[in-house]
Amino acid sequence: MGKILNYIAFFAAAAILIVAVQACNTGDCLDNKSSVPLAGFYSSSAKSSQSLDSLTVFGIGAPGDSLILDNESSVSKVYLPLRSSATTSKFVLQYNKSSFNGVNDTLTVNYTPYPYFVSAECGAMYNFDLKDFSCTTHRVDSVVFTATKFTNVDVESIKIFMKE
Repeated sequence: MGKILNYIAFFAAAAILIVAVQACNTGDCLDNKSSVPLAGFYSSSAKSSQSLDSLTVFGIGAPGDSLILDNESSVSKVYLPLRSSATTSKFVLQYNKSSFNGVNDTLTVNYTPYPYFVSAECGAMYNFDLKDFSCTTHRVDSVVFTATKFTNVDVESIKIFMKE
């Protein structure tokens, strides 16, 4: 009788352990755990998607390494990470192709960061409410924000129209 009780106790403990491990599974956590706006580049005349050649993108005043793209070719989209510890982020678009060499545009985004609790599996993250923005127009024709809230949904929320 004692051996049977030991087996039952062992299997009960194993079952509890399996249930506990399954409860800690992060498989239900969303793939994209960051709220990073995605910007796409467009032709201002054709209003269609455009790839830029020899593009460098970096942040201004960001701590550490703020390089996002380093002289990349064929860039049609770029993620522009906002800082949760600030209410303004600035990004430089540096054009390195011979016809535009030395020309830069600066995109300034003003926003309100706020913490958002996703779930017990994923924890918390920051979302952002857009307040306003500005951009120099050396090569950029115009900028359109298609969203006023930046969440972890992976959609293009900024359209940057480029001069030809």
